[in-house]
Amino acid sequence: MKDIVEKTRLRFGLWEKEDHVLVACSGGPDSISLLHLLWENRTDWRIRVTAAHLNHCLHGEESDRDAESVHNFCKERDIPCVMDRVPEGSWSEGQGGMETRARELRYAFLNTVLDRVGAQRIATGHNADDNVETFLLSLLRGAGFEGLT
Repeated sequence: MKDIVEKTRLRFGLWEKEDHVLVACSGGPDSISLLHLLWENRTDWRIRVTAAHLNHCLHGEESDRDAESVHNFCKERDIPCVMDRVPEGSWSEGQGGMETRARELRYAFLNTVLDRVGAQRIATGHNADDNVETFLLSLLRGAGFEGLT
């Protein structure tokens, strides 16, 4: 897996040596796997890694369990982690459906954390259904043509 990620990193310029990478971590298998992979290889790739988790508070106790899972995963490995919750009333603001609003809130959170911790990149773990979200995040971060593909 490490070799595949390294080839992909070089092909698309995903990060450079000495970069600080902020990993968006929902607590699901995609993001936990990504966080684990980057953290385990941080020395070889000469990167710093910080996790970021936004609890959207949409699924009650399940949302809280996801947040606790991310917190515990990071604590066990001594991974810096920034966590926050969506403020009450945020769901009525903005346009679009629930998924659109959740994405807007997540991107705003990630960009705030990116600036706060001094990271250069945001990494997200997605399955094939998340290609549009990945494209938009890359676009927002100023990726060139290759980064958008």
